[in-house]
Amino acid sequence: MVVESGERHLYNYDCEYLEIPEEIVGKWTQLAETRKLIHKHAGNIKYAMIDDDIVINRRNTKYWTGISNMDKSRRKATKDEISLMYEQVSKWLDEPDIGIVGLSTPDVPPGSKEYHDTTNVNTYCFYDGRMISKVIDEMDITSVRVSEDMLFLYEALSRGINSRKSEEWVFDNRSQVDKNLQDTRIVWKNMFDETPEDYFQTDEHYDCMRYIQKKYPHGVKIFEKDGKMKNIKYLKKVYQESKNNGNSLVDFFVWICYNSLLDERCINMIREPFVRKKKVYKKNPEPFEWEHGTYMGGEVIDDAWVYYDYFGEDENPEKNRFEENTQKFSWSLIDEKYNEYRSLILTPKYVKILMNETGLSDQEVKEYICNVICKEDNDKVRERNNQKAKERRERK
Repeated sequence: MVVESGERHLYNYDCEYLEIPEEIVGKWTQLAETRKLIHKHAGNIKYAMIDDDIVINRRNTKYWTGISNMDKSRRKATKDEISLMYEQVSKWLDEPDIGIVGLSTPDVPPGSKEYHDTTNVNTYCFYDGRMISKVIDEMDITSVRVSEDMLFLYEALSRGINSRKSEEWVFDNRSQVDKNLQDTRIVWKNMFDETPEDYFQTDEHYDCMRYIQKKYPHGVKIFEKDGKMKNIKYLKKVYQESKNNGNSLVDFFVWICYNSLLDERCINMIREPFVRKKKVYKKNPEPFEWEHGTYMGGEVIDDAWVYYDYFGEDENPEKNRFEENTQKFSWSLIDEKYNEYRSLILTPKYVKILMNETGLSDQEVKEYICNVICKEDNDKVRERNNQKAKERRERK
């Protein structure tokens, strides 16, 4: 157990203790410094870094095997099952390039595979010290106060250390979503003069995300939509470039472009001769990322956007989490290229239903997506198309 040196007397658990040195306690970057201390202390063993308010759940395997192994979508894991989870993670960490393994969260819907690689993991993570210990001293992981785990992930991926997220095992950090437990999050609360309504919308959070973007301009996109800040993380780009180029000349040119305040077109023009990459389509409408505490979301799986939603009230996100809802569905476009079509009015023929647990037919769900969820975007596209047609007629 990792504790502050001045608080060691408060704990009586029968376990080994790692005390945080006094010179770290109270520092602006204490959390990041503590994580680095743990990584260095672990050395070259396999180890886990876990928040202290976690419940482990096991998810129904029907989502990726088609065979149900429990009555519910998920349930609390038993001690034997947790041991099984550790055995599975240990085997994964023996695979080439897999150096970080994390668990799913209950507010993100289950995927169609047992695990996904090169994806965001946090809060309950396992590490291969045989890989981490070789690069930990050169990794920039203490420059930010929050989102330090995200910075660590980018630093690892850029060095060829890949991540994997299990779909079967789910951690539940109730103190993040349960209002009755908000006061227990002292570490978070003490970072702010006033407790923010959403930690992930604070200026400090996005200052840290911009720091990461400055280091990896091709790996993070930050934008504002509907009065809220959003970000999209392109982790596969960061990892793939570590395999293709490492710290190559192209990265130097990207750094020059970014710090010279040149626009993204310049960066892409310089990168193109050096990097063989799949065409990336601009999304229309602007894709939204999964955000903690909300029930709508989307993510990139195998280079294609997958969207999630369910029928339900949005008054209490704590109770309306995706996986706990009985009327959930996920969908994508029949071809990823349609995300680029600025003039496309979304109709059912362009929609592919991936999961449907609503009690409605797939066709009815498609119509709901087009006529309700995407109505505002369709109206905007229709208005823009009509305006362009009017301008063409006037020119004639």
